[in-house]
Amino acid sequence: MATMPKKNNLLLLGLTGNLSFAAGALLLSLRRHSPALFDNVLLFHDGKLPQGDADILQSLGAELRLYDTRLPGMDGTEESAPGIGQNILQRFSPLAFSRLEALNLLDEYRKILWLDVDTAIQGDLTPLMEYGPLALSREDPYFRHDGKTAKAGANIDTQVNGFDPLAPNLNSGVIVFDDNLPEPRKLYKLCFKWLHTFAANITFADQFLFNMLAQHLGKRHPGSFTAFPYERFNAHPRNPLAQSAALVHGFGPYKLWSDGRILALFPEWLRDYQRWRDFGGSAWPAEPRHAEYYLKGPFHLLGQLPSVSPEE
Repeated sequence: MATMPKKNNLLLLGLTGNLSFAAGALLLSLRRHSPALFDNVLLFHDGKLPQGDADILQSLGAELRLYDTRLPGMDGTEESAPGIGQNILQRFSPLAFSRLEALNLLDEYRKILWLDVDTAIQGDLTPLMEYGPLALSREDPYFRHDGKTAKAGANIDTQVNGFDPLAPNLNSGVIVFDDNLPEPRKLYKLCFKWLHTFAANITFADQFLFNMLAQHLGKRHPGSFTAFPYERFNAHPRNPLAQSAALVHGFGPYKLWSDGRILALFPEWLRDYQRWRDFGGSAWPAEPRHAEYYLKGPFHLLGQLPSVSPEE
């Protein structure tokens, strides 16, 4: 029986219902900067998307899929697993693990890009898709007030055989997968085996799993993991280069919508958010901190300039 040809590129997102506005702004910015990059958009959700938002997201090309938490168990087999253990669900959002579904979807796609929805796209992402087979960036050191590179060991409070805790920490908000990854379905099960084994000791679950996976591939399949430049494709808003980065990622407390200073500094995201609102999409339900910056913005400064005559 002939197999179906693979599609080229998939954009994969995962979110809870209260972040539909962020997904909408993200999809609108992609339409502007990389309109033909993705064959499909798949959005995993928790079943709490407002119906109006769901309709708009579908009109923007997203397939919506309820995320199933009945996932592989500790021994890596689907048959013996009742699902993600309650102790894990109490500590971590199930949607954090939806990015791992890319490993199964490589049966259908050549390339998959996972994006956290707290990202702003300011340029074409086509060059990002050249990385792989698995590609992440290290965490932008500007995220930390001391400017030092975080270590992978920050994600777990115990020693793990074969895991280098002093390696630079990889940020799991932007991930490229391609179908040259060796046995991706086995890697999927291996990640959940690690999750069940170390759940009690993990601080940041998805980052721990992808740091483990990158180190695992580096040892057993050299060349299967590559790093792309964070200052271009995963810049933190605190990074001075974020103004010209193709992709800005507001991880930690520096969300693009929660602080008027950040909103004023990234008008592209604000424009796409407003377009989402113009479509009838829901708003971020809280007032941004430091709203005076957001309400006035940098162009407000022009109003402070003295009047000049045309001759001048």
